[in-house]
Amino acid sequence: MAGDLAPQPSALERDYRALVVGLRDYVAKAGASKVLVEQTEGRDAALAATIAGDALGSENVRQIAVPVGVIYSPHCTAASQGLARRSAPIASRSPCAA
Repeated sequence: MAGDLAPQPSALERDYRALVVGLRDYVAKAGASKVLVEQTEGRDAALAATIAGDALGSENVRQIAVPVGVIYSPHCTAASQGLARRSAPIASRSPCAA
């Protein structure tokens, strides 16, 4: 019917879209094109990686695992989000440690 309004996204969808647009704008204003997201086993890291992938494209998002005491378990969010995952050896002691 003429005059019918298109369905509106839910509040959650609007919030998610705002996060995507906000991150895309922030990265552009900073003069960057790629971001680095710390990989953890939590949902917050998975959400951050997903938002970054939607905002910038998965090819512009890298995840890094920073071991603290023990190495993270083999399952990670990078593969599920189609993001690049690289491993690099790190020194057993930070050069900055006293």
